[in-house]
Amino acid sequence: MKNYHSAIRILVIDAQSYWRQLCAHALREAGFFVKDCADYQTAQLLKEEADFIILSCTKINSSEQELISQFLQEKRHLLVFSSHLPSSTVRSLYSQGIDDVADKTYAPPILVELVQQLLAKITPFGENTHLVKGRISLW
Repeated sequence: MKNYHSAIRILVIDAQSYWRQLCAHALREAGFFVKDCADYQTAQLLKEEADFIILSCTKINSSEQELISQFLQEKRHLLVFSSHLPSSTVRSLYSQGIDDVADKTYAPPILVELVQQLLAKITPFGENTHLVKGRISLW
């Protein structure tokens, strides 16, 4: 698997401190530049500094849907982790254009592998690319 390291800036959003810190630490250890936040208001402020966003939530309520819609409207790359989402919600998220939905994992190697696999799909030029608001540009 190719290493993307500091070429990709990741924002991790989760109200659950333990998972947010676990995720951020695992991704940093893998060489990524990571910022994390617990609330959606802070996420709105930090999104400009992120190429790729990870949103972890229990379910998709109106506040999560609003945040997801805004990120997708801005052509942000988005991965949603959740403990349990109904299949109708998962289908809805895919139809809106998110990059992926996955079961929330507490295993750092699995989490890093999921992110690397997804990045490999959306960055076809490899490690010398940089995601910029929904398009890929060479550095």
